[in-house]
Amino acid sequence: MAKLIKIQNLKEKYENCTACILGNQRQERGTKIVFGEGNLDAKIMVVGESPGPQEEEHNMPLYPHAPSGEIFAKFLNYINVKREDIYITNSMICAPLTAKKAVMLAPDKAKTFGSVSSKIGSLYACNQRLLETIDIINPNVIVLLGAVAYSALFGSQPKTVTSSLGKHAWNGYNCYLTYHPSFYARKKSFANSPEEKNELVELTNILKSHWSEIKTLSEIEKTPKNQNSLKETLKISKVLKEQYT
Repeated sequence: MAKLIKIQNLKEKYENCTACILGNQRQERGTKIVFGEGNLDAKIMVVGESPGPQEEEHNMPLYPHAPSGEIFAKFLNYINVKREDIYITNSMICAPLTAKKAVMLAPDKAKTFGSVSSKIGSLYACNQRLLETIDIINPNVIVLLGAVAYSALFGSQPKTVTSSLGKHAWNGYNCYLTYHPSFYARKKSFANSPEEKNELVELTNILKSHWSEIKTLSEIEKTPKNQNSLKETLKISKVLKEQYT
């Protein structure tokens, strides 16, 4: 009950947020934030990038019938995890405009909408909300879907996702960087190569180890969480601000 109240309060705090260009665009079109959903006591938390149009329409991160959501469903099935057992959120809670909508609404600003600079600004603006969400859920493992999710926690992008796949330690949390579902959607295939399959097998083993209460099965050395984790994680906001604003 305590977690539910905290999450509800956090959602109310940000539901009318206009701290970045994405928030202002969302307010102009009269849509809602896509905050996050799932098991508040989840041992696994998944962090994506930003909502797409269908996710915004249905108010659900990684909506199962959207292209990335369909791949994500295959991903969960492959690693033997049920959606209702995890908590899912995005690095940013407002959907970027599609290029077509940007041109229709503001032709003179269309190049700015959805640009790298606007996304980086939104990533910084939404960072504290993500860190507060992690602090409330307090998962055993954080699965990072792609470079943007990685940047949201570590304050810088990985050289490449492929070269950085796997385990990362962050503020006492066990993190695992894997491909965003859009990676597979662009390829129009899912885990076809031996490398992709091996990476998913490794992730499966790690998640299973943290799902079990038998400590000897752990694939990652568990580091104690900092009791002042929120204060520590907010330092990442400062790093992002220094680099990108």
